[in-house]
Amino acid sequence: MKDSIVFGFTGGILGTLADEVIHWLALWLTIAQSTTGHLISQLMFPNQAVSLPKLLTGELTHILAGGVLGTLIVVILKLTGNDSSIIKGAGFGVVTWMLYVNPQRRV
Repeated sequence: MKDSIVFGFTGGILGTLADEVIHWLALWLTIAQSTTGHLISQLMFPNQAVSLPKLLTGELTHILAGGVLGTLIVVILKLTGNDSSIIKGAGFGVVTWMLYVNPQRRV
């Protein structure tokens, strides 16, 4: 792919889909009690039961957010150069993960 925005968005979506597979497998194996889609649907529709349409909305939002973050990683790499891209991408992933799981930010 020559277009870096499309490349980043596609990479972000593929990474998020891998994350989804892991979460659903953990749920199926009863290692986990919910998926990211469940959490996002509860944030979008507070105090409501998670129905299939709400779960699908949460999952779609998660996948689109992954695409946006993948695009942001590509922009960061374009601005800073492609050297040490794995370290930069991992650092960006750790920072966004820390923002996501910060218990003081919970609603």
